[in-house]
Amino acid sequence: MVCYADSSSLAKRHVQETGSTWLKSLVDPATGNEVYIVRLTAVELIAALARRERGKTLSPEGAALARANFRSNLARDYQVIEATDALIDSAMLIAQAHALRGYDAVQLAAFGQTGTARVGQT
Repeated sequence: MVCYADSSSLAKRHVQETGSTWLKSLVDPATGNEVYIVRLTAVELIAALARRERGKTLSPEGAALARANFRSNLARDYQVIEATDALIDSAMLIAQAHALRGYDAVQLAAFGQTGTARVGQT
């Protein structure tokens, strides 16, 4: 199966919360699923972990482990869609048409490039 994960859903792989078990079952390399993310998801995920650490909902040790695990997963488990000029142009059109926030429009444009019918957001 081909899946697309945005930063909100992908965070569930690294921080236990509602939906974590489901998400982990989709992105587990043993499933053979292809998991796509856009390159900017890496920035969003690291920022989300930093916010949780600053807000004390994630310990410094937990945040460090989550960052290390994510970087390892990024290198081997995901098909990364680059933020090309064409992707950004598409995202601008989506943002204008649907009044989305910038990163949300980029995520949606990247999802459109996968040809998948399943959005990995919970």
